[in-house]
Amino acid sequence: MTRAAASSASPSFHRRRGRTIPPLSLLLLLLLLTVLRPNPPSPLAACAFSPNPFPVRRTTIPTSSTAPLGGPVARDGTPPHCRCGGVGVAVPPRSLACAPPDGVDDPGVHDDDGSTPSSSSSSSSWGGRAGDAVRSASGIRPSLHPTTINCVAEALLLRCPSVVLRSRDDCRRPSSSDVVVAIDAGDPSNEPIDVAVAAGDIALAAIRRRRDAAGADGDASSAFDADEAQTISGRVVGVVMRMRDLERELVRRVGGSDWVMRYGEEGTFGVLGEECRGFGSTTSLAGAATDDEDDVVLGGGGRPSPTEVLLAERIRADPLFRMNRAECLLALFLETVERPRLEALGMKVPGGSDVDFVDDDRLGVLMTKPLPRGNRSERL
Repeated sequence: MTRAAASSASPSFHRRRGRTIPPLSLLLLLLLLTVLRPNPPSPLAACAFSPNPFPVRRTTIPTSSTAPLGGPVARDGTPPHCRCGGVGVAVPPRSLACAPPDGVDDPGVHDDDGSTPSSSSSSSSWGGRAGDAVRSASGIRPSLHPTTINCVAEALLLRCPSVVLRSRDDCRRPSSSDVVVAIDAGDPSNEPIDVAVAAGDIALAAIRRRRDAAGADGDASSAFDADEAQTISGRVVGVVMRMRDLERELVRRVGGSDWVMRYGEEGTFGVLGEECRGFGSTTSLAGAATDDEDDVVLGGGGRPSPTEVLLAERIRADPLFRMNRAECLLALFLETVERPRLEALGMKVPGGSDVDFVDDDRLGVLMTKPLPRGNRSERL
């Protein structure tokens, strides 16, 4: 092409060369601006500089559009065991150090063996590991104890409003911050079937969260199978239905340990010092005189004792205390109820009934039964 032809092909460019940017230069300029543009802040950076990156969520007992155990549900989705409405009980995060940011579903499992998968959102933001490849290759199933302990701890927390409410003079007029759930087997106004349904709801909600998290990660092997789900549900219902008896036995064994009382380590068992001081006395913590040492028990039906109210307030305010109590109650249930019955029937459950989630010092106290007379205690 001659110079004249080139001039006729693009006359405007040659005529206004000093004022017009060629198309190629425009593309280069846009590319340069894109590269130099500052990156948007990441969720982790936003959490790091936020004054409260993980706010306390207000939750109630998990519900669904249909009753998990076939029971009727109110129009607003309230299960039959919720006797009065209101705002949910404030539940602090289990661990501020590892709590996911807002918008990421928390599986809600206290998984001490690291086998619980995270949700799909948290996988991309917190490391991107889907499941446990080593566990999947070895065929070892995830432990059932962390999920069960979390469910028992949730039952302890949901029992607190009922205890505090029954301690008031105007117990029939709950405040807007009280959600009373029929989870306390020691409350004479609760029917046993309602307590069992409430405990089953807690277990089923945890099992669903585990299943949903496993499905989101594409790791279906991390979800509980039918036998594991039945084992978890049975243990949660069993502990909740025997909660008062297990608590009484826990207080007796902790109160019968010399080193625990000497060094003030009752809190590591989720027990108050006020509870243990009633051990071996002739006055129960319910405030009624008794001639039998075996009657030392938290509450006795009707109005809660002052110690029981203190316990409810401590369980509400201290997640570690609540978790310690849940661990010890489950350990006692496995050793005194589940294991003997399974051995008598010649049956086994997934994962077994071994208490492998309590340290040796606490296990030595829990496996020691105090004697009312003679020797201080005996090893089981």
